[in-house]
Amino acid sequence: MFRSSPRRVEVDASAFPISPARASEDASAPRYEENAAPPAEPPSLEELWKEMDVALWEALPPAERAKIEAEKKAEEEKRTAEQAAWEAYVASERVRQLALWQKARARAVRVAEDARADALSAVGPKRLIYAWRYVDRVHASSEEEYLLAPDHHTGEIALARRQAANQHLASCEAEEEALCRRAGKRPRTRALVARRKRSCERRGF
Repeated sequence: MFRSSPRRVEVDASAFPISPARASEDASAPRYEENAAPPAEPPSLEELWKEMDVALWEALPPAERAKIEAEKKAEEEKRTAEQAAWEAYVASERVRQLALWQKARARAVRVAEDARADALSAVGPKRLIYAWRYVDRVHASSEEEYLLAPDHHTGEIALARRQAANQHLASCEAEEEALCRRAGKRPRTRALVARRKRSCERRGF
């Protein structure tokens, strides 16, 4: 077996001459350096759709474009008119709600003042009964006022009026319980008083 070793082949460059035209093309061809900016990115799909819309719009006849623009303008005017009407309705509704709240508040304050005056002027066994009436009238009259209150602060005013009535009732009930305990009697409650009242009505008293 013979082993052949590779031999270096010398090539003469003059044997392959380069034409002048090819040399000028190679010289004029753009050369990209390592730090050169990359080529621009292709347009996105959204940009292509926009370009197509513009092209289609420009391809329409002038009369058709004028008609479309008139329809858009009429739609915009209609939307503006509807928005203005809605804002006017909201403003008028706020004014109406405020007037209703003021009326309900005036009535609730009047009822609460009358009931409080009666409760404070009552003495003896009637003191607890008038305290119950005071609480009932304040709660019933302030319900509408609380629901129509324009904000949280004004609603808290109605709740404060209810709390004052509840505190007066609590003091009357504590006083009633203390007196009944000293006398060895059963304290009066609303259920007990209502049951006695129904019994008296059945008997014709």
